Amino acid sequence: MGVQLPPDSTGKIIKTSQPGGGDHCEHIILQGAGAAAEIVVVSNGNPNVTDYALVVRQAGKTIKTFNVQPAASGDNTVVASVVGKRIKVIEFSVQNQSANSTNVKWKSGASTDLRGPLALDSHESWGRNGQIQSPVLQTVAGEALVLNLSGANIHQVDGTYYDDDAS
Repeated sequence: MGVQLPPDSTGKIIKTSQPGGGDHCEHIILQGAGAAAEIVVVSNGNPNVTDYALVVRQAGKTIKTFNVQPAASGDNTVVASVVGKRIKVIEFSVQNQSANSTNVKWKSGASTDLRGPLALDSHESWGRNGQIQSPVLQTVAGEALVLNLSGANIHQVDGTYYDDDAS
């Protein structure tokens, strides 16, 4: 059984070892226009024993970043809304850069709470890491990603996201 990819496909090893023990894992990505396949080669430390797996992926996502410093009390738009799309956050970090404590809360648009509120003391940080398949935040389709601050204190807000269909 083979995988058919367009003639412009390329192969690239993206990971060559796993931490802990003698296991070894290589991911070979074959990507063409709008589709990709992944061949996973796993050697578990036993001589002459290798396992293979073939994973067919859906079309890739365009990963974007946000890097803002909201300082207004109330709702602060971090990522503008995209018509018909959900904003899916893969990872984020919020750091209170003021001398005052602030309650922070992630929202979808003006009314849907996503995560929080969480009290951040002076110079304290809050963050979460997820994956493309399991984002840490996602808005309602067509709504902006908003960070609500309980006070007018400056915060450094960074993260990665993609916009996706309303599913």
